[in-house]
Amino acid sequence: MRYLLVSFLFLAGVNTHAFDDHDLAEKNTRFQEAYSFIKTRDYLKATQILERNIRDFPGAPNIDYDYGWLTVCYAYLKKYDDLIRVYSVIKERFPGDVQDSTTKLVRNWDQRLQEAREIIRVSSDSRAVFAYKQILAIDAAIQERLLSDINETVRRAQEGDALSAKLLRENAPQIIEAIIQKKLMIEQGAAVPIPEISSEKRSNR
Repeated sequence: MRYLLVSFLFLAGVNTHAFDDHDLAEKNTRFQEAYSFIKTRDYLKATQILERNIRDFPGAPNIDYDYGWLTVCYAYLKKYDDLIRVYSVIKERFPGDVQDSTTKLVRNWDQRLQEAREIIRVSSDSRAVFAYKQILAIDAAIQERLLSDINETVRRAQEGDALSAKLLRENAPQIIEAIIQKKLMIEQGAAVPIPEISSEKRSNR
């Protein structure tokens, strides 16, 4: 049930260090600078700033913005190892809807992830083909773990566990969506083990 809690309550890997207003202002200023570079397609400069934010403020509120936009930047830069790294973080730490800590508005990174997937899917670069297969495998593995935890939560709820029953009630739409996505992955042949990466294949140069 751990992964179900992580997926639906967004608690995975969150650094609990408290950041003061100066820290958050600095982080936001940097992000705005990075976003200006993204708009002018200077993805290299953008990644340098976004990675600094992640290094300096790993668990800060709204750090998902930095991870989310890094996926697209690395896809355009053909830095596939880095893309897979940040893609995995988004899928693990910020799945589905994420609430903004300031505005309380909800955002979702699925569109940016889809954009990154599409960039490498249509690439003729052999490394992009391999990276795309890895990303599909990551999606399938996460989906498999989620469904496994859903099944375990259902079993516990049937045995009278109150927390499990509460999770099922509160997250019914997400659970249904997870089951649908798993069915689609099976139909598309995406539910495969994550391939190992040799040192030769890992090179982005």
